[in-house]
Amino acid sequence: MKHIDFINLGKKHKQLHYAACHLVKEFKAQGRPNKTTYLEFKQVEEVFLEEIKNFLHTNLSAFRNTDHLTELPNRHALDILLKQEHSRLLREKKQSSVVMLDLDNFKSINDHYGHSVGDDVLKRFAELLSTNIRQCDFVARYGGEEFLIYFANTDCNATFTIAEKLRILIHQNPIIITENESIKLTCSLGIASFNDSKTIKQSIADADKALYQAKNNGRNTTVINEQ
Repeated sequence: MKHIDFINLGKKHKQLHYAACHLVKEFKAQGRPNKTTYLEFKQVEEVFLEEIKNFLHTNLSAFRNTDHLTELPNRHALDILLKQEHSRLLREKKQSSVVMLDLDNFKSINDHYGHSVGDDVLKRFAELLSTNIRQCDFVARYGGEEFLIYFANTDCNATFTIAEKLRILIHQNPIIITENESIKLTCSLGIASFNDSKTIKQSIADADKALYQAKNNGRNTTVINEQ
């Protein structure tokens, strides 16, 4: 399926092409085009240039907010989304949660298989996360092999149940390298509350502390920051 922005841009380009052909045809036949034809061309040209400007603005914005390996929101987009949610929670006085996830022993995958395979692992990991959360939640690549999931209107205990399902799902879905080889993944998860009593920075820091504790507990486990 073609992207709607490309379709609209193509339509405007086609209209400009026809207007230009009409202009050239009159120029060849008469030595100069009619004023009406020229003004129509300029009008179509102006619309086309405006369409290009809108196209660039829309797609450059998406480009800036997307992690191009995993196609998930990046840190910049995450900041915007969390600020929007924090403002909503300030109004509604509800409780949400954030989860920091980290692939266990990812460096050894890069060292043993190479960065190309490491990239494929990150893409598959991101896909497993994004396709197994609700539409009202979102996941972003935080950096390296670290990801953050936001669970809307969900407290830490309920989030723990969901996080455990994700952890088991990751463990049960090895990444196929060749017909005879696969990589079994595990991940560690840290959960923290996200509400109007804490700043966004505090919530992320709390989740990061819980993730650190999960790593210290032997990895492949989920920990709630009780603060």
